[in-house]
Amino acid sequence: MSELPSFDKAKFDALWNRYQAPNDLLAAEDFSPESFSLLSECLSITVENHKVCVELPLKIGKKCIDVPDWVPNGSVAKVCLEIRYKTVIGVKIPIGIDVCVYVADQKVACAYFGI
Repeated sequence: MSELPSFDKAKFDALWNRYQAPNDLLAAEDFSPESFSLLSECLSITVENHKVCVELPLKIGKKCIDVPDWVPNGSVAKVCLEIRYKTVIGVKIPIGIDVCVYVADQKVACAYFGI
């Protein structure tokens, strides 16, 4: 069995820790949504058995995400990892990851994994 595709740990860690510095408190005039996400990386993966499987960071491990039946097996999908943040008292805190699947530049599925 071949190794599952996985996201670049260094890219993920850099983005996950982006707001760790105490100087990153939001100024009152800054746009501060309650929650938001930032794109970490996208991978190309082949659809098999109407799902895509990938190795996720944060010790989440292997996860498979179902895609609609109209997406043919063998299709090349783009799987994108986003880090979701929540703003609490002006501090941006990572709260989990969103994994979205795109086929022919159309979003077909998303899954959220909280920590």
